This record gives sequence, C-alpha cells and structure tokens, in this order.
Amino acid sequence: MRSLLLIPLAALVLLSGCAQHDHHSHASGVRAAIATTPEAKAAWEKLRTLEGEWEGQHPETGAWMPSASMKVSSNNSVLRELMFPGSAHEMTNMYHLDGDRVVLTHYCGMGNQPRLASRGLQPSPQGETLHFTIDSVSNLADAQGMFMGDLLVNFRPDGTISQNWRSYDKGVLSDAHSVEIVLRRRK
Repeated sequence: MRSLLLIPLAALVLLSGCAQHDHHSHASGVRAAIATTPEAKAAWEKLRTLEGEWEGQHPETGAWMPSASMKVSSNNSVLRELMFPGSAHEMTNMYHLDGDRVVLTHYCGMGNQPRLASRGLQPSPQGETLHFTIDSVSNLADAQGMFMGDLLVNFRPDGTISQNWRSYDKGVLSDAHSVEIVLRRRK
C-alpha cells in the first residue's frame, strides 16, 4: 500500500520538475527591462499627448484631410497610430517605452515590420524632435529589400507635428523614398 502512495507522489514531484524546466526553457531570449531613463520617459510622455484625431495636408491640392488617429492603450503603456485611416494604404504604428528608449514598430503597407528606437527628445530650431533609427525588421523577404528605417518626429511650437519617414533600399538609407507628413489636430 505504501508503494502505491509513493507512485503518485513521485509523479507529482516529476511533473513539478518538468513544469519548472519547461518554464526556464521558454525564458531564453527574455530579459529584464533596463531602468527607464528620464530622457526616454520624457519622450514617451510627449508621444502620449498626441492622442486624438489628426489631419494632414494633401501634397498636391493643399486640402486638409483625415490622416492619423492616435490612441493610448494597454493601461497607458502603448500609443497606437493609425495612418491614413480607411484608405487603401492604411498602416499602423505602435510606440512604447522599453527601458532607456522609446520603440516604434511600423506595420508597413509593404508587408514588413521595421522596429525603430529613439533615446529621447532633442531641441531643434523648429521645436523638439524625436529621432527613431532602425533596430530590426521582421518579414523582410530580401535582405536588400526596401523598408522604412528612419523617422524624425518634429513637435512644432504651433501645435503641428511633422513626420519625416526615410527608407532603406539595397541596404542604404535613401532620400529617394522619403516622405514628410505635416499633421494638425482635427478641428
């Protein structure tokens, strides 16, 4: 009878050890966050103020049209930006803090997902800027393929913002595929 009780107990101990081992095997690549720096925190707080509806100026006609919708989500830990909502080239950007930097994942219409990072706000003659540079790219079919890899967000004193997007093509940062978007709050 005593040996019959030991079998379930041994199985329970073995399962407990497996569960513990399994937990550790899933942790490879997982790291604790680096402490948030004041620079990254200030940049994140500035980005959070963008929540709302924005319109951009059409490059040819000059008309203002809906261009971006920004929403803070996930317990105030992420800013979701919907670019060109409802259009054929609608795209999504997700911004969040990651220790000593702010990270942006751009879900591009080209089907890839560049991940960019910025260390904080910098002063400029046009206001404050937040410069995001490439960190990695997922779903890139060709290593020399095109992807958006550089973003300069300018917070202008008049309340408008500009986004200057630049892409990499054949491994080189290119101005040939850059676009600047000026946004103002929708009235």
